[in-house]
Amino acid sequence: MTRRETEYDYAERLLRVLEYIQGHLDEDLSPAALAKRAHFSVYHFHRIFKGFVGESVMAHIRRLRLERAAARLRFGDRPVTDIAHASGYDSHEAFTRAFGSRFGMSPSEYRSSVKPAPQLEAALRVETFPPRHLAYTRHRGTYQTVGEAWARLMAWAAPKGLLGPHAAAVGISWDDPDLTPDEHIRYDACIVIGAAIDPSGDIGVRVLPGGRWATTTHRGPYNRLGDTYVPLMSQWLPNRRLEPQDHPPIEIYHNRPGDTRPEDLVTDIQILLQESL
Repeated sequence: MTRRETEYDYAERLLRVLEYIQGHLDEDLSPAALAKRAHFSVYHFHRIFKGFVGESVMAHIRRLRLERAAARLRFGDRPVTDIAHASGYDSHEAFTRAFGSRFGMSPSEYRSSVKPAPQLEAALRVETFPPRHLAYTRHRGTYQTVGEAWARLMAWAAPKGLLGPHAAAVGISWDDPDLTPDEHIRYDACIVIGAAIDPSGDIGVRVLPGGRWATTTHRGPYNRLGDTYVPLMSQWLPNRRLEPQDHPPIEIYHNRPGDTRPEDLVTDIQILLQESL
């Protein structure tokens, strides 16, 4: 196997592990089990993971759990003790120490400090979608530099004839830049594909779950998407008694910044909802 082929193989295996970690943060994620899932020895897994992700596997897991906890404090009303337990802490005290070390304040202080002012509700619709297959590549770094990921994805997809009318452009912003250090921000540049294909190197494949999605439309530059995200999560969904699932929002881009003025960009934000009882 050439060096390039080895790098592609490692990237593919680590993408699978990163997907697994994100979807199983409530579970016991031991390095040994994750190494086995990636088909690496534990010894090599630690070094390969840190080289690929920029932090150790356990630091990565702890950070994701604490950042998820901060989001739950910001946008929900679950008791702090419940959030602590879901974040892998056996006691409120241990969670408070870890949270304070990461964010500089206690969980209760953080919750009180980030309540947004009420905003007029935008048009919000609930739509049902079947499962959607995506091909994607991951970007690490600030959201202002995601164009590199889109260039990689387009260069891979075009020769395969995957850029037809069905190939909607979808972005998945995994992290809140107010919580996550710039170097660890994750963004997936995706296109909708007609059916599942095999992953290839740093091009992964995932399926968006079918079900009910809340959708609102943001009009304007991408660097103002937060102006829609914050009231959507903290006010508009609760006001409609709509409960989001533990799944990242997706962004569907209806035009391109290369040939559209920033104020004319149109982006649908979709949130996967819990099934109604």
